[in-house]
Amino acid sequence: MADSTYFIRPAEEAFKAGYLQMPTVPTADFQTTYPWAEYPVNTILVVASIVFFLFVLDSFLHCAPYVFRCCTMPRDNFRIEDSVPLVRSRNWTFFSTLLPFSLIASRYGFFDLDLIMEQPTEWKSLLVYAFFLLFILLRFIIYKIATPMRGNLEPYRVAHRSAMNFFIVYTIFLLVTTAVLKLLNVDLSTAQQVFLWETTIIYILYLLVKTQIFASSYGLLRTFLYLCGLELLPAAALVAAILWL
Repeated sequence: MADSTYFIRPAEEAFKAGYLQMPTVPTADFQTTYPWAEYPVNTILVVASIVFFLFVLDSFLHCAPYVFRCCTMPRDNFRIEDSVPLVRSRNWTFFSTLLPFSLIASRYGFFDLDLIMEQPTEWKSLLVYAFFLLFILLRFIIYKIATPMRGNLEPYRVAHRSAMNFFIVYTIFLLVTTAVLKLLNVDLSTAQQVFLWETTIIYILYLLVKTQIFASSYGLLRTFLYLCGLELLPAAALVAAILWL
């Protein structure tokens, strides 16, 4: 980028030999960047996420005690899957957290992909949302491929769906953390570090609980292969996409 001092000159320097000295760089390269919240698309998405959450508030209140206990008590994951009303409430709550997560990820640059960063700023939130949906689809495809056709499939199903329980808790923590960081007026780089540590802690806890769920019915070798195939592989794909796309 050209030196910004080129564009702010005293009057005696701006006019030389009767000619006005104009910038040589096209003005399109110096478009104004507005704060994230000032883009109408982001405002609409925030309002939509609030309305959706209010729509499923009863479902959230119904399943919240069980969902939070799932983070420390693996057996509660089985209890949720054994109850149709709880499964329905949990699923609706999970769907309502996808958009808030995408908005926070867009605001604080969770997915710093060139493919996304090169697009107009006002569409980045929707692109992050689409990217995360693709990641969920990838996990589902791998789960379907790796799940055996016979035998006791309940641990596979419970372990796979426990991701929704942890994601609900994770998004709630992100929302609370975002509010606190805004209140304290924390800079972007510090906020990203806080979110990184928060994500790491939740993910490690998630892997530990999934290991316990799977190990309750299968041996350590099968549990290890499951974690490698159904968890570490999608996670590695996500990290690779962030680093190289």
